[in-house]
Amino acid sequence: MDKVFENQEIIDRDLIQLKFVRLIDGKTFFVGNNLDWRFQKNGGLAGFADFSANLTYDDNYARDGGTTWHSRLTKKDRTIKIVYLYPDKNVSARQSLIEFFKYNYLYNVYITYMGREMYAEGRLYKMAISEETKTYKNIKCTMTFSFDNPFLKSVDNFGRDIAAVTPTTAFPYLSKLIKGKPTGIFNFQKTVVLFNDGDQISYPRVRIVATDQVWNPEIWINDNFIRFLDTLERNDEIDINFTVIPPTVKLNGQNAIGKCDRESNFDGMYLNLGNNTIRFDAENGSDEMIVSVYFNKTYTVI
Repeated sequence: MDKVFENQEIIDRDLIQLKFVRLIDGKTFFVGNNLDWRFQKNGGLAGFADFSANLTYDDNYARDGGTTWHSRLTKKDRTIKIVYLYPDKNVSARQSLIEFFKYNYLYNVYITYMGREMYAEGRLYKMAISEETKTYKNIKCTMTFSFDNPFLKSVDNFGRDIAAVTPTTAFPYLSKLIKGKPTGIFNFQKTVVLFNDGDQISYPRVRIVATDQVWNPEIWINDNFIRFLDTLERNDEIDINFTVIPPTVKLNGQNAIGKCDRESNFDGMYLNLGNNTIRFDAENGSDEMIVSVYFNKTYTVI
């Protein structure tokens, strides 16, 4: 078994596991190495290590070749084939499976593979379970999930890396987000450089809390900004979420996107690959702001 030390923890490179989190109620189901439900031989996973983009292409009129104008990934299907190892418990195991996996339900699917863990939100739309009447044979099941967002997201917490850049910064405990776990939580001093080493750009979520009166706060990502035209009082909270389409801006839980400066650039508020400069300011009271940035690195394959 291939094990290495990483960050003082033993990482098992041979471990392959899936954790399903049903979003409607938070219940979980596990599949993989050393578990009762395991992957079938010869193709237990499909769609986790490949991608195929749609290209917009025009042929040249007078020469060979042409020009690719645009490339994009559409929704992604991923299939899991599993088998139950203990036929003497088939009845209860089968019932537990069909009670957990429901048509058209949404699940966060976490995959641990070669020492890394990622996740994506998928919708169960295809499933086939053994119809074998002989209860002494292993139950087999094949499930296919459709992922509207084709990218896999990291679940690692990179706050430690930012602490090395801003060593005086504190990292208080923050409760988990509803969907997934934030991979970066950064409380910083006006300006910080964040490094994105995923496969693609990442869209963040920004939380601003006023500790006293703040006039017209703003958040910058590289050369793009969102400016909120209002006065915040103590404990007011702005939640700017670029991970959803369209982006949302909420003040104390209520829609407040109409209070944003018309020159704000919502389309440009993302983290490029490599270094990104994040900063915040306000017309007055910038020292009375607590700013937290959440983002997940995104990947095309496990």
